Amino acid sequence: MKPSLFLFACLFLSGFSSFSCINVYRTTLDGNVHSSDAYRGIVYPKSIDAAKLRLEAQRLEKRWGTDSSYQDLSDYAAALIYLGELEKSKSIYHFLESQRPGSYVTASNLGTIYELLGKPDSAHYWIARSMKINPQSHGGSEWIHLKILEFQLNPDRDSTSSILGLDFGKEGIPENIKGIHLIELRDHLTIQLKERGYFVKPPNWIVGNIYFDYGNVIAQTLNVEAALESYEEAAKFGFHSPLMEKRENALQSLAWRASFKNGWDRALNGALDEILVVAVGGILFLLFLIWVVKWKLMR
Repeated sequence: MKPSLFLFACLFLSGFSSFSCINVYRTTLDGNVHSSDAYRGIVYPKSIDAAKLRLEAQRLEKRWGTDSSYQDLSDYAAALIYLGELEKSKSIYHFLESQRPGSYVTASNLGTIYELLGKPDSAHYWIARSMKINPQSHGGSEWIHLKILEFQLNPDRDSTSSILGLDFGKEGIPENIKGIHLIELRDHLTIQLKERGYFVKPPNWIVGNIYFDYGNVIAQTLNVEAALESYEEAAKFGFHSPLMEKRENALQSLAWRASFKNGWDRALNGALDEILVVAVGGILFLLFLIWVVKWKLMR
């Protein structure tokens, strides 16, 4: 039996936006320059080869009704989502749900389909259902997906506040005032931005709002430069707020001061090294002259 499209997609699309084995020098919130992971503040979306996916979808479609399995039909419907054939995919998943209710894959993908169709109420129902079936799906990050849908359903929503209900203070430097697990939160945000990035393109201020939170977390867990990239991406997606502008100014100033201080320290250390070399050389030369004078006097 050939590997399922689902397994193929998981292997092909896996990975994160950073390479933790590469280190660079970046500014941290203590105002100093330290070695840091070469982590970017931008999460790049999944890379989909639409032509290959179309061929795989056609192969699975031909098997439908012959020797196709439940999994084949589900994978076919998943391919249709990426290819933009949402109504057809939705019909297949509802058929699968009627035949085999309670599948996590069916519930999760129906939630995504309904969200892409602009029906957050139905999307919320299916995503919440999928989370009950598999609470650890997508690394336990689906709570972010649910928060986004709840925000879309709120008529009194505030576009400048955190959609996720996060609070990192009101100062220019973000603070973990509630003592949340920042590394885990960063991983969850990375997963969700990666998943969302393929389907949602700028402008989309909801994604921009998430990127602002991402930048606040990146600043506290990684470095200032990556956080500024996140803020820039937030603006690219159409999100703007006085607090983000305040943070951009504060972090840019911090990075500039740290760069200047680091450059000055390096120059000073370099000058001291040169002075030391000259001093040692001078002493050695003086000792040589003394030896020469003594040698001549002894003759």
